[in-house]
Amino acid sequence: MNDYSKWEKLSDEDEEERQEKEAELSRAEFHEACREEHAIVEQWLKRNMNQLSRLEAESKQQKDPHAPPELIRNSMARYRKASKDDLRVLSMLMVLSHFDEGETNLTRHPQLLDLVRQNRWLEEDPGTLELICRIHNLHMKNAEDSSRPPVAPGQEKLENRFRHMCLSAANTIAAARKSGCSGGLLEVINTICTPKTPKAQEMRLKWQKKEFGKDALFDSLFPDLKQFKDDYDNNDSWWDIWLMLGFMLLLVLGLAAFFFYGLPRSSAKTTTSTTSIGTEPTKSLGGEL
Repeated sequence: MNDYSKWEKLSDEDEEERQEKEAELSRAEFHEACREEHAIVEQWLKRNMNQLSRLEAESKQQKDPHAPPELIRNSMARYRKASKDDLRVLSMLMVLSHFDEGETNLTRHPQLLDLVRQNRWLEEDPGTLELICRIHNLHMKNAEDSSRPPVAPGQEKLENRFRHMCLSAANTIAAARKSGCSGGLLEVINTICTPKTPKAQEMRLKWQKKEFGKDALFDSLFPDLKQFKDDYDNNDSWWDIWLMLGFMLLLVLGLAAFFFYGLPRSSAKTTTSTTSIGTEPTKSLGGEL
């Protein structure tokens, strides 16, 4: 009887080698696509960064000297003054972070973690997130400006894609802070890649809906509200909520006691008065008889 086991072993090895080559080819194609898009995004980011710096310089010249200091301080949240190297890193973050609705970018988590690990300022400098939010909001404002020159449909679609990439990057950076993960992006990805608890599943859903990034954009647009919320949370101001709940509970108990103890007394009083009225004629009649 012929032994074909060695041929089966060779066949398995060929299949593994073929799958490995396909995976390597897929990675190479992905990196090439990232490099091509990276260069375009970097130019877009640089152009919007220059416009943001120019508008900031103009706003400083037109600043009201009589405005309250706290309003000036809150409306001028610090953002990172990105260098050329910083813009290159941020544009790569936008490329790696981006995913369309119904998809996810978690398959690219090794590249994201490597990028953050090699550039710690992405997470450690709060001005990085503020810069991305400022650029996104500035671009959105420009897109809604009716007085701007018309843009070709293809270019308009590309501009919208870049703005959504800004949101994806903000979502990546803000996730750890908004979800309370002290371990940073590494902890976030480890939690949501294989969510095992309801809290982890909720984090995964927020990541896919980009709610972390949307919250960061809102905070950047309304810094006064953000400071109020932060102060409220830091001061543990739940005591006034419990006070209100306690007052409402006392009110409900007082009403219940009023209806429970008050109504029977009024009924008894009515019965007594009726009885007294009814007995008076009887006594008078008895006296006459």
